[in-house]
Amino acid sequence: MSTSPSSLPRYQKSTILYKSNLPKSLRTTHPSGILHAIRSSPTIIHGIGGQPVTREEHTFAWIQTLTAASETLVKTHLAKYGFDKELAFIPYSTRAAWCAKYPNAIPYVE
Repeated sequence: MSTSPSSLPRYQKSTILYKSNLPKSLRTTHPSGILHAIRSSPTIIHGIGGQPVTREEHTFAWIQTLTAASETLVKTHLAKYGFDKELAFIPYSTRAAWCAKYPNAIPYVE
């Protein structure tokens, strides 16, 4: 059995990009889509040398019809759980299409 180090490249972070499936001409007017929210939380796990580690958490909410009222309701709900810093609305054709494309980003709030 070989004990040589892995040849995989090492990175500090990776990124998942979520994109609308709508044509550019519809992105500003389409009423439904995903609200992607991010929060950072300190953890009890400590990194190398005893430094605190920050955990980044993501949540997703399906918004069927984006209005000022629905936006306020969803933002207020997510803020209760600390998801009030980074919010992005991604217009998308249907909830089912989103879930099929991004199974790691199922919306748990509707």
